[in-house]
Formats: sequence, structure tokens, C-alpha cells
Amino acid sequence: KGEIKGHEVEIVPCYDTDPENIQSAVDRTPHHTRWAKNNLDSQQRKDVVALKVFLDAQGLYGSSLEIQGFSGYLCEILIAYYGSFEKLIEKASQWQKEERIAELLPESPQAVLLHLDNRLDNLLIDDNQVTAFLDWSHPEAGHHEYDIVRAEYLLIDYDLGFLDEERKKDLREALYEAYEGEMKIEKEDFEKRKNLYRKITVIWIMTGFPNWGAEFEPDKKKSFRKKLVERARKEGL
Repeated sequence: KGEIKGHEVEIVPCYDTDPENIQSAVDRTPHHTRWAKNNLDSQQRKDVVALKVFLDAQGLYGSSLEIQGFSGYLCEILIAYYGSFEKLIEKASQWQKEERIAELLPESPQAVLLHLDNRLDNLLIDDNQVTAFLDWSHPEAGHHEYDIVRAEYLLIDYDLGFLDEERKKDLREALYEAYEGEMKIEKEDFEKRKNLYRKITVIWIMTGFPNWGAEFEPDKKKSFRKKLVERARKEGL
């Protein structure tokens, strides 16, 4: 801790390393700083400050457990995305009203084993029939509805290129028909829950696999990350 020009400051050391090699949360700081310099002009930086003051006055600034509001980084992203403080306020008035996620989910779901490693090479095939799914490294307990929706998203809807819409429709129907032969899906409000599960899946991809694309060349890596963002927007995130 110390004082610089009348301001109390606290210096926290960090590693300036590649994103896939960060050792702690503070190691994100150099990347955050570079992102802000590359994506915010001088006026937008002033707009970020204005947004923080505006939110603070409403008791909405800060991501702590006590406030659960807008973090500083989120403020920067919002200004960069919408272009200015005025445009953000205008668009924010059109945001959807709060939808309580807890009210959409089953109260006492039966836990099942989830297969998180949905690669096709984990399928066991005997006589042209899929007989088992091998997932020894990432199994977790969870709700079966999330399991089926995530499998649908990753194996059918994930822009595989070689599947046209008609083929996707056929595969989707076959997947649900076979799944309900083993585990019944409650139809009431399932579409609402399905949209939520898809959003969770996209967030899981973006946050759970920060190294995806790390081996790519810079231009290809940038394109890869851009597609992830586009995918998130498509799902309403």
C-alpha cells in the first residue's frame, strides 16, 4: 500500500502471460487493460465513468454478493458494444423484464450422470449400433433435461456443416424419442427450460474451455472467439 499524488493505492503483482497460462485472477489484468485500450476511445472511457457513477447512484454498481450488480468490466463491455452512454440507456429500456430462472426449473429433480465430453469418438459401436457412451474424465451429476438439451446442442445444432436443416430435424426427433424410452421429459414449460439449458451450455463452452483455439494462429484464434460471441448472441445472451 502507498500514496501517489494524494491517492491511496495498493499494488498487486501479476503475471503478464498468455490467457491460457494465467495463474490467478489478477493475471487477467494486463489482458483487460489491453482490451480496454483497443476497444474504447477517449470519449467512451468517459462514458464508462459516467455509467459507473449512474449505476452507483442506483445501488447497482459492483459485483459483490451484497450488491450483485454491474461490474466495472461489464460497464466497459456495454459501452463498447452499444457505442456510447446515451445509446446504452436507450437500448437498456428495451431489455426484457426480469425472468426468475428458479421458477422455470424443477423443484426436486432426480440427479443422473451427465456426460460432459460429447465427442463422437467416445461412442462405442457394435454391429453398426451405438451401444454405450464412454466418458471417464468429465462425468458429473445433474438433471436429465439439461443432459439431453446439451447433447442436442453439441451434437446436432453446433454448426457441424455436414448437417442440413432437414437432417438436423430428423436427428433431433430420433434423439428425443430414444431418450424418452429411458427417461421421461416433463412437457409442461419444457421449451422455456430448454432455452435456459441452451444458454447455460453456451456459457459452459465459453467459460469452461478458455483454451479452446489456443493452438490456432492469431487470425484464426480471433475468428474462433468471434464465432463463440456470435453463438452467444444467437442464444439471446
